[in-house]
Amino acid sequence: MMSQTIEWQELSEKDLVNIACDRAGSLLLFCPQNSLSQSSQESTEACLQNQSIRRLKFKEKSHIKAAFYWLKLYQPSSESSSLETIKGYIEAIHHFCEIEAWQEALKILLHPIKTYQATPLHEYVGMIGYYSEQIKIYLNILGKLDERWDCIWLNQLGNAYFNISQYEKSLETYERQQKLARKLKNTLLEAKAFGGMGIVCCCKSQLKEATHFHQTQLEIARQNRYESEEIEALNGLANVYLRQFKEKKVFALYKEIIKKSQNTENFNLKLKGIKLVGYAYLHFGRLNKLALYIEELQNLLESGLDLYSKWEILDLMLSYYVYKGQYETARLCLEQAEQVIEKISNNWAKARITAHWGVYYIYLKQYDRAIDKLSQSLGLIRQFSDSLSIIYNLCNLSYCYSSLNQPHIALQYANEALSLATCPSINQHQEKALAAIAYVHWQQRKYIKGLLLVAYVLWLVPPWKSRSSQVVFEKTIQEVQKLLARVIQSYRWK
Repeated sequence: MMSQTIEWQELSEKDLVNIACDRAGSLLLFCPQNSLSQSSQESTEACLQNQSIRRLKFKEKSHIKAAFYWLKLYQPSSESSSLETIKGYIEAIHHFCEIEAWQEALKILLHPIKTYQATPLHEYVGMIGYYSEQIKIYLNILGKLDERWDCIWLNQLGNAYFNISQYEKSLETYERQQKLARKLKNTLLEAKAFGGMGIVCCCKSQLKEATHFHQTQLEIARQNRYESEEIEALNGLANVYLRQFKEKKVFALYKEIIKKSQNTENFNLKLKGIKLVGYAYLHFGRLNKLALYIEELQNLLESGLDLYSKWEILDLMLSYYVYKGQYETARLCLEQAEQVIEKISNNWAKARITAHWGVYYIYLKQYDRAIDKLSQSLGLIRQFSDSLSIIYNLCNLSYCYSSLNQPHIALQYANEALSLATCPSINQHQEKALAAIAYVHWQQRKYIKGLLLVAYVLWLVPPWKSRSSQVVFEKTIQEVQKLLARVIQSYRWK
């Protein structure tokens, strides 16, 4: 009996009827039955049974035909989006899972997709923002191979849940991964599990727990000399201090991250160090210090970076230019970022860049155009259940409607933002929602109520600790000056 593993690109349609599946979930190609004698056919069937290899049923053969089409005949155009480029692989995976051909599905999951490096397909699906599809794939394959693979899938599944703000599911998944990694004595995946739990707890404002998880991650990484994981742990701790507005501790850790990343040949780690410091300067409103990084970031853009790194750098740069009031330069960055996002087809990034356009139009006081962009972004973000981005968009929409003297709509958006921000699973950015409500009161000439709310916001997060609070403070000063000018003008007329 002759059998061989399957190379789908070399397979012809007439070969499909000769495909069988073994117990492990591998598909095998056998010699055509009509080329064998009756006795040979009987011998073949006996061998199949002895080796736990089974012929496919009629319904299973239909899945094989569909997978054959997607893997061999489906040809995306050169202008196809990133998702359309890999659609054939994703569809084939689903068909293989339907007939329990797990090994065949695994081959495709590990198929390298060319980005700036060879990225496995299952990770690439998340890179381009299709987290729900990624989750579906992992849930299909989980428990169907061995525990070593399950540990990897759990790590990626936890990441995917986190990326759509499903924090409880993400935390539960990381906990499963940590227990399994310890059972398998896989210290790297155990460190990654602790890191994931730390990131989730930080986002849930459980900062004590987050610190514990990242310190455990750091300890495992240093004991086993996992350089990249050590940097991830330091970054996790820095994010906790960022949430606590401990500026000196944040930059002390980032200094250590940059030093370690410079000692490695891993360009991505070096780039990550630069970006982290840039985002920290932006967060704390240290725009003068960030200005020193802008030229370096601009040089990196022109150095042949991959599209994803280009997008992250442009994201940082355009925020800087908007805050500095350099609107024409910001617009150029926005247009460049849009071109990059169009190529990578990342829906989350598309939602973010659309929100950036909204903020850009707010600064230009073109509120109708801002509302259009922010509403588009909100619609996209709701698909990902990204609560933090939803809060940002709701607050910005509230500001726009307040500025257009439509307080009832503005208050609806602001109250929804506050409801989300005070949700126990999120519990952050209440100050942004309260600032939006304060502005609604101010526009309705409820000046005392508005000022009291602003005072509370600035008490929660002082302007010297956060760029967003600086914006609230600056806007309050502007509005008070306008009010005083109107009052003085009215007295002069009298």
